[in-house]
This record gives sequence, structure tokens and C-alpha cells, in this order.
Amino acid sequence: MEKARILFVDDEINLLKSVKAMFRKQYSVDIAEGSEKGLEMIQNEKKYAVIISDLKMPGMDGIEFLHRVQKITPDTTRIMLTGHADVEAATLAVNRGHVFRFLTKPVQADEMRRILDAAIKQYSLVTSEKELLRGTLKGCIRVLTDVLSVVSPETFSLSQRIKRLAVKTAERLGIRNTNQLELAAMLSQLGCISLSEATLHKIHSGKNLTESEQNEFAAHPSISAKLLSNIPRLDQVVEIISKQNQCADEFPDMPIESKIIKACLDFETLIGRGMNSSEAFFEMKKNIKWYDNNILESLENAATIEDHYEQKMLPVSDLKPGMIMNQNLNTSTGVLVIAKGQEIGEAVLARLNNVARNNKLPDQINVLINKKIFKNE
Repeated sequence: MEKARILFVDDEINLLKSVKAMFRKQYSVDIAEGSEKGLEMIQNEKKYAVIISDLKMPGMDGIEFLHRVQKITPDTTRIMLTGHADVEAATLAVNRGHVFRFLTKPVQADEMRRILDAAIKQYSLVTSEKELLRGTLKGCIRVLTDVLSVVSPETFSLSQRIKRLAVKTAERLGIRNTNQLELAAMLSQLGCISLSEATLHKIHSGKNLTESEQNEFAAHPSISAKLLSNIPRLDQVVEIISKQNQCADEFPDMPIESKIIKACLDFETLIGRGMNSSEAFFEMKKNIKWYDNNILESLENAATIEDHYEQKMLPVSDLKPGMIMNQNLNTSTGVLVIAKGQEIGEAVLARLNNVARNNKLPDQINVLINKKIFKNE
């Protein structure tokens, strides 16, 4: 079993060396002479289960040090050591550094081992709970997107195209963390499951909607948000989706992710009506108040730059997750199985195999392959 990583921070090097010698058999112990060195070690991507800091150190004291540690690595259990009992310092340490224990020197070796074990247990509980929640969240999202892919392959295909385009747009805007954007884009069309099949068909074929159908379609973001509001830790995603149809000029403070999705969605809608990229952007620029100028420029750049994809004709047996459909795939009776633009995943492959048992499918499927991923295909 791997030893828990522990960092001791103090300005007395001899004390640090003796502590490391004392606990090295039970734990993986690192030492840092002073708070600046401690921060340097943490920022070098070393993950620690427990960090123990002295209170009184030259320059940055232990309270400020642990406060910064809490911002860098919030899951790490933090412990404060001091040479004398100080209620005010203890209060500050708890409030600013969110410390697990506040200890007064000297601390006996057995007592320190007991506290370290408790701190390691606390770290394990926090990280295990987060990992469980992260796995549950991924599972929920996978189920929702799989349901959408079965109920409306065309809508699911649209959400995947929006996701790919939104991420490329964000990258050109210099946005590094696109996790929330990807989730929001993938789930942005979830509310469309409330629409009738006839309405969905009209939407995806570019036909005009009646006033009643337009009102129903306009409500789908709020339905998506309502469906997702019961899933923990999706608050930001819910906000992004609920505001994806707002006008950038009227709501300048709306999330940038909402602005990106709005632009990508309108672009894909115009493409679906038979326009080419140039015509779509010309149309969007006539209604520029709806979009952020920088986002529209980055989207235009993202949509026109050649991607790392090449077209291939492959039998169903050779299809793999990550490939993208370059045609609508219908059964011999005309039922749509997978829409053009949909990324192939495990659920899609399983559905294809099930459909193939009872229906005649084309011998070769037109797909797009990312040359960076599928080098030998």
C-alpha cells in the first residue's frame, strides 16, 4: 500500500530533519524550510494528504501560508503548530486556513502519529466522496445523453456538433477550462425530448414553425435546466443552459459559455437550412446585437479552419468510438438510426448491433476519422 504523502513546514531545519527521520517509516515525508519553499513544493504539482505548518515563521506566517494552501489544494488536511497557546491565532487559523487541528508544541511522537492518522483518514474521506460524486455525475450525464440519442438522434447529433464547435471557439478565445462549456453544450438540447416528433422533424429539416411550435421550442432551455437542477454540482451548467437563448446586447453579464453556445447553435441552425458557412455568418452579422463580436470572430475562425478529419467508408464492424457519422443512417424502412454529425460512442455501437440483427443496413458507412487519433485506419 502506498504511503500517505505529508509535508512539514517550519523555519527550523534541524527540527524538520528530526521529524522526517521519526515518521519516514509510516509516511512519505517531505520537509520545507519556510512557507515560500512550502508553496513552491505544492505548486510543483505534488499532492499531499496532510500539511503541517508552524505558526511563527519569517516573512509569511503559518496562518497566511495555510490560507494559500487551502486555495491551491483544498482537499489537503491542514494542521497548525505553535510554540504557545494563542486563542486569537487559533481562531485566525481556523477561519482563514480552515485547519483540521491546532496543536501546541511540544507534541509527543505517539500523539502526533494519532493526529496524522486522523488527518489522513479525513483526507481519504473527502477525496473518496468527491470521486464518488464525480463518477455519479458522469454516469448521470451519460444516461441523459444516451436517452437523447435514442429519443432523437438528430437532436443528439446537433448537441455534439455544438459541443465540438463551442470547444474550438473557446480555445481560440484563450479559454483553457472548457469542462462546464462541454457539459452545457452536450446537455443544451435535452429539453427537446418534450417536443413532438413532428416538431423536431421540422426543426432539423429547416422548415418554418407555427407560433405554437415556436413557443414550445423556445421553452426547451428552461426544461433542460429544470431536469438538471436536481443533479448535484451542476449549478453552473444549469445557469449556462437556461441563458443560452439570451441576447448578448441585452444581457451583457450572461455567462460567456451561454454566449458561445448561442452563437454555435444559431450557426448550426442556419447550416441546417442549407446555407454555407459564409452565408450563415453573413446572416448572423446582420443581427450582431445577439452575439459577442469576439465570440463571433472566433467561431468563424473555428468553423472555417480545416479540421484533422478525413472521410472513410467502413463496414459497421470497423466503426469505433470517436468516429463521426458523415451521413444519416436509416434502416431499410426509413427509420433514422444515427444522424449525420453524431459522434459514435459505446451506446451508438450497441444500438447499431441491435438494429443490424433485424434490419438491413448499408454495407459501408460514411464516417469522418480524426487522423491524430486513428492513425492506422
